[in-house]
Amino acid sequence: MRAWNGEGNLLDLLKADPDVSKALPAAKLEAMFDLGYHLKQVDTIFKRSSAVSRQAASSCERKKTVFACDFPRIQSRFFG
Repeated sequence: MRAWNGEGNLLDLLKADPDVSKALPAAKLEAMFDLGYHLKQVDTIFKRSSAVSRQAASSCERKKTVFACDFPRIQSRFFG
């Protein structure tokens, strides 16, 4: 809750907590907070979503279904 209340960032607060420090060394904590690890597949995800969008658009032409036609518009709302 301290991090939510703006009393520091979560990583620093965890490193300073003696109970957490006993269980996890600082290097392990830092690895858990590494954004590079968590975002490493983001490019692949966006490429796949673009392929799905193109597939839905072509499906829209064939099927004329509401969901298939709306999917690219819905996707653009969430992914820019």
